[in-house]
Amino acid sequence: MSGAKGQVISLRVTGKMINKEIRLKGKVKGMLIGILFVSEKILRNTRKISKTVLKGKASSKLSCEEGFITSKSVGKLRACVYKPLRPKERATGLLWIHGGGYEIGAPEMDIGYMEKLISTANCVIVSPDYTLSTEKPYPAALEDCYEALLWTKENASQLGIRDCKCQAEFSAVRK
Repeated sequence: MSGAKGQVISLRVTGKMINKEIRLKGKVKGMLIGILFVSEKILRNTRKISKTVLKGKASSKLSCEEGFITSKSVGKLRACVYKPLRPKERATGLLWIHGGGYEIGAPEMDIGYMEKLISTANCVIVSPDYTLSTEKPYPAALEDCYEALLWTKENASQLGIRDCKCQAEFSAVRK
């Protein structure tokens, strides 16, 4: 940061400046990142473990279905579809691309967020188990996510998604 007359101003962020609720989470994540991701081999093993632990994890608050989408990069792409237990008509479609920097993770890792979204909004969430960068290089993950978007659009009526909303979001992405 620069101040008046070219002076350099530095800003020091202290623990007290960070919200109490996220302080501990940030410390734990920082330690895990430092410990777990020291080599590519450890990253691959972490990915395998997380997939094994998370795959098939369900929620008592949501309807969770697993399906497969035809994919150029992997042939069959696993996708999880999450709906309310009592679905309403004409839901908004949401493509959920799980976190992990395209290196680790699985659709099931974000079930807590999905529960909150679905409980407050009339939506159906499709979350692809995209190809990770440790399996195939860029743009495989991005292509998988795009194929999941196309699949969501093509299957909107069967999923209970209102087609007009999906069309508006789909056309915005294509431009």
